[in-house]
Amino acid sequence: MTDYAERMLYIRSGKSLFYVGQIGGTARDPKSVKSPLELELWRVTSQGRTMSCDLRCDANGWEVVLRSDGEPLFSRRCQSEDHARYCANGMKQDELKGGGIEVES
Repeated sequence: MTDYAERMLYIRSGKSLFYVGQIGGTARDPKSVKSPLELELWRVTSQGRTMSCDLRCDANGWEVVLRSDGEPLFSRRCQSEDHARYCANGMKQDELKGGGIEVES
């Protein structure tokens, strides 16, 4: 075994192991890590704040991310793109029913 291999860190999830980094390695800033696919679906303003909804897809699947003034507020992992878009649309309808106004992205 090499020194490099001995410093490898893994997380176990079920029967699978996932590589997460090296002991003594440098960590990436989570804000600088981008999803391979990220698309803003909608933007709504209400009471001086802007809510937006992003659709993300990465190796783990689909995710809907709700942001308040650009800061992540809530996310939900979904089974498929259709399910993610369904959830995003439901969140948009909730914002509009609460008095929000849709804004061009």
